[in-house]
Formats: sequence, structure tokens, C-alpha cells
Amino acid sequence: LSRARAGRFQTPEALYQEYLSTINEQPASTNSRRDSQNFLQKNNYRNGKQNVQEVSGSPRCYNCKLRSHVSTKCPKPKVECTICKRLGHTAATCTRKPHHNLGPSSLTTKIAPPREIGEGSKTSTPNTNICYFIDVLIDNTALRGYVDTCSAVVTLRQSDAEKLNITWAPTKTEYGGRKIMAMGQTKIRLRVDLADAEMTTLIVPDEEQSIQILVGQPFINSAGVIMVVKNGQVRLFNEEVFKFPKYDLFNKRKIPLWATEAVVIPPFHIGHIQVESDDNTDGEVFVDLQVRAWFNTEYAVPRCIIKSHGILPVLNNSEHPLRFRKSQVINC
Repeated sequence: LSRARAGRFQTPEALYQEYLSTINEQPASTNSRRDSQNFLQKNNYRNGKQNVQEVSGSPRCYNCKLRSHVSTKCPKPKVECTICKRLGHTAATCTRKPHHNLGPSSLTTKIAPPREIGEGSKTSTPNTNICYFIDVLIDNTALRGYVDTCSAVVTLRQSDAEKLNITWAPTKTEYGGRKIMAMGQTKIRLRVDLADAEMTTLIVPDEEQSIQILVGQPFINSAGVIMVVKNGQVRLFNEEVFKFPKYDLFNKRKIPLWATEAVVIPPFHIGHIQVESDDNTDGEVFVDLQVRAWFNTEYAVPRCIIKSHGILPVLNNSEHPLRFRKSQVINC
């Protein structure tokens, strides 16, 4: 209120009442939306963001990045990423490619060269994975390889296969934790250290594997191949090169048997449980006498000989029903 109008009031209460009456008479601001837009523009400018609206009526090709046509009618060769399956870029520049840290869990997908993890460096921390780097001979040509005991395949880089004039057949085989598609497969005779075997090898893109060749379980588990890890050294050789003395005198490895389905055995009854072992065991197995005296679950397994995929008798000695879950280990 102006001073002239305020002087007409004799009491503060009358002045305050007149002030309240003028508030309702003031028109509402019509620039709230405009002010909010100006605030957003200033805020974006302050943060280094400027909205640039691209106005164009022509379509854009995702393959060659040019306008006036779509990707299905692009005259240029198709550029497709093997990782995300999108057009316009290759796997080498793909931004959706996951990153893997070097370690035992990442060795089955992407291997770093030895120089990247400190091999030969006197000041670097010793790495237990270095001993698994080993030379591999293919047609008397030495390649830098890595023995990966967790890998289910043997893989060779495409560029190295082309240098060795190796031909391969197309395949749709996937491998690795990221389901990488191999380019092809072929059979190659490998010589790793003193071991020699012919292997089915997958040909993989260079961007998916830094090491030249990765030697996995198919080679390690080949007939006659022996692998020894001792004092930080890895050696592979055939049985003809060296045989372990008294190896046959070792105690036989126990084979676990588990139930193929859920079973309930009544108190003081004998039940017959369908069991199976791993896929690598096929034939008859010896089951030694076992007695389990756990609380409310006393039972006994008699000494017997059964098939690895057969029926195992179990005696319930308790006053309570004996329950076995599916895939529960019965004997080991």
C-alpha cells in the first residue's frame, strides 16, 4: 500500500484488513509456464546441455548413416555387429560389449596377453595364471596358447587360422558365458608341450579372444593326455612319455549316486530308490556298507553291486518316515 493510503487508517488492524483485501484483487500471473520454460533452458545451458531438434522429412539409413533411404534399400554392403546384431557398426566398436575383468572367472571368454597381466615384470605381483600360458604347435608353427581348464571348447583366432591356411566349415555353435557365435569349426592336430592330439577347434573372431589359441577341456580330457601342475609349472604329456608309478594302487575315486525322483520310505521298511551317477560313469559300481545314525533319520545302505543307473536298496531303521529329495545324494 502507498503511504497516502496508509495514512488514512487510525489503527493497525484497519490497515491490515485493507491490505488483505488488496491481495485478492491482484491478477494471477500468466507467465508461470513461460517462466518454467526459461528456467529449464537456463538450467540446461548451465549444465552444458542444449536441446538441438533435428528437423528433416527424409528417413535415415541405420546401415550407412545417410538420409533419403532406409536400411532395407541401402546400396552399400551390410554392416552388422556380431555382438548386438544391430546395423551400422562392427563388434570392435560396439558399445554394448560387456567388460570382463582378468581373473579365473573370465578366462573362458576373453584372455589378456601375458604382457597385460605382468608376465616378465620384476616389480609386478606374481600371477598364478601365468603358468597356464604355453606354446602350441600347429603344423610346426608355434602359437601363444592358454590352457583353460574351465573352457568346454578349443578356440583359435580367425587371423591365425588364415595365416596357417586352415579351412573351416560354417557352424552355429555358441560358446562362452556370453553365448558368442563361432565363425566355423575344423579338425586340427595340436601339440601342447609334450602332448599330441587331434582336436575339433572352433574359429572365433579376433575381437572376442586376445590369445592366439585357447586349449580347453576337450584336449585335456583326451585319451592318453596327462596334465600335471606342480610348483607353479604346468606340464602336459602323453602316457607314452611318462607313467606314474603306483598310480593303479591309489584308492578309487568315489562316485556319487543321487535319487532321480523324490521317495518316502515308511518306518522300519526297505525301500528301493532309482539312482544315477554322472554321465561319464557307465557300468557297474560297488556300494560299500553305510550306516547313517542321524536323529530321526537312521538308515542303512547294504553292501552291493549295482549299475551306475540302477536301483539302490535302503533300510529305514527309524520310527519316522525317511524322505529323500530329488537329486539328493544317497551314497558317495
